[in-house]
Amino acid sequence: MRAGLLVPLLAPGLGGCGSMVGTAWRLDDGGPDGLGPSVEILSPAAGAVYPVGETLRAEAVLSHPSEAPDALVVELRSGDEALTGWSVSPEGAWTWEIAVEGGRHEAELRVVDADGDSASATLSWSGNRPPELAIQRPLEGAVLTAGEPVRTEATLTDADVSDPRLLDARWEVDGETVATGAPDSGGVLELSLPGLAEGAHTLVLVGSDGVVEVSAEVGVTVELPLDTGDPGDTGSAGDTGSSGGSGDTASP
Repeated sequence: MRAGLLVPLLAPGLGGCGSMVGTAWRLDDGGPDGLGPSVEILSPAAGAVYPVGETLRAEAVLSHPSEAPDALVVELRSGDEALTGWSVSPEGAWTWEIAVEGGRHEAELRVVDADGDSASATLSWSGNRPPELAIQRPLEGAVLTAGEPVRTEATLTDADVSDPRLLDARWEVDGETVATGAPDSGGVLELSLPGLAEGAHTLVLVGSDGVVEVSAEVGVTVELPLDTGDPGDTGSAGDTGSSGGSGDTASP
């Protein structure tokens, strides 16, 4: 009897990777003659992270030295639940598609031959929920003064990240990045943007957990500062005195 073997391809945790492809397989029992089935997982890599809502396509290769792969008894289970929807080709290509849900998940793929010899491998993956963000300042339609720094305030949090300071944020103005940073431990993000030129502008806040990006935007109008004129040249008193109105009236 061959000893069990597990060779996982590890991936970083949430916030550090996207969908990955690799191998992770375990041979439980090759039978006394060493001619039992085998299972090789091609995808997902052990611990791979996928955005929630994406379709995960799991792939494996089933083989046997003397039996047709599609004649093997195949089971896919998650705990006590039998999972369906997979298929096996005559060549032994096993495929399964599932919509990704939040959290960590595992399923065991097991094959058994006619002699009762078996092999199994574990599929493991995580569903990553996107960050949540909201802009409190500036508001949509705000009127700003040209050249003055733009104070912003927003919130950026993530249900899969315990510390919001691990998240990344950037402000874009008309498609150009003008400021980057991270929220505080409470998820509050306060950044000052460079002063803007006169006209209409679109401000976009982008938040990321390293896997998924989300964004929100506001439109603002920038106006030139009010022209108060030269305090020493109001002209009011001088104009009245130079009009000659009083002298002309006094003329005979």
